[in-house]
Amino acid sequence: MKIMYRILIFTIILLLIFIIINLVHSGLRCIQTSSVIHQGDRYIAKGMYPEAINAYKKAERIKPNSFFIHYKLATAYNKARMYPESIEEFNKGINLNPKDKRIKDGLNVLLKEQNMLIDRCYQQALSSFNSNKLGEAKRILENGLKLLGKNTKLCELLKSVENKLLTQSVSEQQPISVLAKTEVPIPLPIEKREEDSSLRKTKPSPPKKEISKRQMPNGVTVISNPITANIPSDVIVAIYDKEGSIYDGAWWVSYDNENRSKTLIKNYTPITIHFKSTDPFATLPPVYTFKPPESCIHTFEGLIFRTPGTHILTAIATEDGRSWITGVDKVIVYPAGKGADHFHIVDISNPIKIGEWSNVSIVVHDVEERLVVNYTGSVQFTSTDPKATLPANYTFSGSDYGLHTFVDGVRFYTQGEQRVIVTDNNITGTSDKITVLR
Repeated sequence: MKIMYRILIFTIILLLIFIIINLVHSGLRCIQTSSVIHQGDRYIAKGMYPEAINAYKKAERIKPNSFFIHYKLATAYNKARMYPESIEEFNKGINLNPKDKRIKDGLNVLLKEQNMLIDRCYQQALSSFNSNKLGEAKRILENGLKLLGKNTKLCELLKSVENKLLTQSVSEQQPISVLAKTEVPIPLPIEKREEDSSLRKTKPSPPKKEISKRQMPNGVTVISNPITANIPSDVIVAIYDKEGSIYDGAWWVSYDNENRSKTLIKNYTPITIHFKSTDPFATLPPVYTFKPPESCIHTFEGLIFRTPGTHILTAIATEDGRSWITGVDKVIVYPAGKGADHFHIVDISNPIKIGEWSNVSIVVHDVEERLVVNYTGSVQFTSTDPKATLPANYTFSGSDYGLHTFVDGVRFYTQGEQRVIVTDNNITGTSDKITVLR
């Protein structure tokens, strides 16, 4: 009897040790995941999208079945203009949590944007095709397929373009010249050989000569969003050529008499971007210079409007000290709140399963539902679920600007409809009803 009792005690101790180890391991994984996701969020805020993607992928390896991580990855891919990858991550997130509204809305917006870009690419290529500008049409379609992924409509038009190019090349008995790669050596025809080869070697090469005027910069696009006064925001500036593509230079040819060849290169004079605004108190992003071989699209940080209302933001492109093209955007600036009145609790997955982690965000508003950017109070969490895991007390800082997200901050353990409550003395906020499933 004593032996059986000892075996039972020993088994219980082993079970408890196993449970404790799993809990510690789970906690460490959550902490590590949260840290990596925060790192990715910081990269996103700085416009460093490849670095953000790598950070979210690292979080995915730690926690592969988190729909929230797939949502973050999809958003990062979208910002990096990697549409096929973004769609794939959105679909993974939907498979893991089919009822999450954020993922569905994000995918719907992305698909609309992708279809709009496909139509635009198709119309541009079709116009070039009908004008017999076949090389131009092919370049537009190849760039579109690379950016937007495989599309039947674009592939069929590209096939028609290539067939017509092939027909022309056969009829003319000349090779097709497609300017698709840089530094492609092309042999020069030799009409007459010089008798003295040493003279030929010492003969200076002609200067580089521009051979493509059709890809010169034609316009600047400025993209910003409605923002709240006194909050840092980002703005995207893109320079386009006449064909509507992101400008990355014009084709040039340089001659090498010694090797009797010529080389095609893509190049442009550095282009500097600076800003001006109708808000006299605005903090504008620093000057930035595009340099080859960089494509002329950039996300600028540090834009802060301080005067509520509608303002004009102008980006001015300067080349060789000359301001030659500009882009403008109308920005709506909302006034900041003057005093905290209540909290909004958002971003909790709904419905959610027992024991499943979810993010939770607090947004501080005044009585007129304006964001209170200078709130620095301390908040405490409670819940109608007495067993719920909640974030620790938190003190807002000036860098929060009235909004803070707790990654994997809440977990419920009681089935039914639950709520999360946030308080700071007489300031309170209650989440919507959260359906907790078994």
